[in-house]
Amino acid sequence: MMPALIGVALAAITVIEATRAAAQDSAAPKQPAAGGATTASPAEYDGWKVYHSYCDRCHAQDAIGSSFAPNLRQSIGANGMTESAFASVVADGRPDKGMPAFKTMVTDAQLGQLYAYVKARSAGTLGPGRPKRSP
Repeated sequence: MMPALIGVALAAITVIEATRAAAQDSAAPKQPAAGGATTASPAEYDGWKVYHSYCDRCHAQDAIGSSFAPNLRQSIGANGMTESAFASVVADGRPDKGMPAFKTMVTDAQLGQLYAYVKARSAGTLGPGRPKRSP
């Protein structure tokens, strides 16, 4: 009896996780096809470096979000934050949500580069993974 219950529980968890993944995929901005755009402008590439130094441990690789930090592609996507609002959140943090302020760690130029990277990921013009810097 116990193995049957475990099997039913595992099947239910699998269905729930598949449904959650499908919902996230449909809500996420569209990505270039496999092998798609991986060449970034100099600003996007430098923004990727800033992102991977400070942001990906909470917002996950490629800005897709995690269980405790939002998907940044959606945060600045259509009807999302402007560049100045994004820079303000990064600089000042969101202490009520556990996000530290980064104003002592990043420059204004780096904030602009960070926005360029996340905006390109949001628009789907820059694919996932490590980008190549355009000349």
